[in-house]
Amino acid sequence: MITGIIQCLKPRERLVFESHFFDQLSPQEIAKLFNLSSANVYQIISRSRKKVIQEKIRVTVDAYIRTRRDWGTMNKQQLTYEGALTDANSWTSAADAVYKMLHFTDRKLSMPMVMGLTGHAFRINIIAPNVHIAGPTAYSFGKVISRGLHNIGYDSKYVDGMTSEIGPNTNLLDPSVMEKSAMDKRSIHQELPKALDLIHSSLDRGYPALAWDIFFPEFGTVYGYDDDTRTLYAEQCGRLDTLPYENLGRSVLEEIFVLIIEGSIELTLKQQLQRALETVIEHYEGIENAVPTAVIGLAAYDAWMTSLEGGEVEPNGHAYSIAVLRDARFHASQFFQELIASWPDDSDVHPHLTDLFVKATTLYNGMYDKLNVLHQMFPFPDGGEPNVKAQSVTTIALVQEIKALEYQALDVLKEIYRTLDL
Repeated sequence: MITGIIQCLKPRERLVFESHFFDQLSPQEIAKLFNLSSANVYQIISRSRKKVIQEKIRVTVDAYIRTRRDWGTMNKQQLTYEGALTDANSWTSAADAVYKMLHFTDRKLSMPMVMGLTGHAFRINIIAPNVHIAGPTAYSFGKVISRGLHNIGYDSKYVDGMTSEIGPNTNLLDPSVMEKSAMDKRSIHQELPKALDLIHSSLDRGYPALAWDIFFPEFGTVYGYDDDTRTLYAEQCGRLDTLPYENLGRSVLEEIFVLIIEGSIELTLKQQLQRALETVIEHYEGIENAVPTAVIGLAAYDAWMTSLEGGEVEPNGHAYSIAVLRDARFHASQFFQELIASWPDDSDVHPHLTDLFVKATTLYNGMYDKLNVLHQMFPFPDGGEPNVKAQSVTTIALVQEIKALEYQALDVLKEIYRTLDL
């Protein structure tokens, strides 16, 4: 197989590659053998290795498709996407994607219930000192999203081809880097074969797959495929489009993350809420593992205020972070309102729980109102002027008030959790 793969190299590249990797010659020995400088040999080895890796991935994808053809599993599968499935229902695109996945199961939930039970309605991540746009998604996708589904009663499986680095704000890049033609120039992701296999297995069972950075750095769903044309059908933040198999993982960040629903267990609403509260409380208290550059939970408010005091806030990313947080707390309020309406009234603790749900609704409504003021001050994508002294002072005061409400809300959430344990 390797002799076929290295046919992608130019004659001199192949000679150097074979001498180094097959004959075990050092770069210095190769330099003498072919009358080249050592620096030139190192460059050729590095360039050739990248070419061979890319060719190996390409060959693996080709072999994967041939296997499907040989087994008679070549297919075209496209789920019906219409109505709310074609809309962006939340600024938290991970929860939006989960909401759309659940539409194809026997547990269709409202957007507030998805946001609440997965814990996304209560998240806050800040990347200092500029409040980077990647803040809201600066967490371990596999752990957080799979745990959110676990809270609802679903097991999941995922392929994780993420990097630990925080990428650029794509809103500030030349639009040409987002075009499909730009994807073709980037490397094929090494996790692509595994990701395609996961997507096929999910769609063949009638469920879309959740995916990251399909067209841009947000979550979306893959709801169809065509093996003959090697095309994926995807939806991301309300955009329905197609993507060649080879271009999954070749967007600006060059990352792959694909997650599918595997199995399910029956949970009562009480059990779902207990699991969700464990997730939320851990996040608030910073117990959850975070991306190294991000500050999570209640501590993120101090990081936010410190960033504002430093005067280095990036307006677009700051406005986006506010929009995501505002949307999250709105859904948190709606979540508790739905719990008030749907909670079984056949238990002794029902009246006390209802009171606690009302308190939580009021607190998250209060946060939403204050975040709405910030959203008007710093609209996305323009972002306003967060580094102007008068603006930053006002913002810090509002953030301090929101932080105080969050601490009160955490106390209520803990009381709800204790009450559920009775």
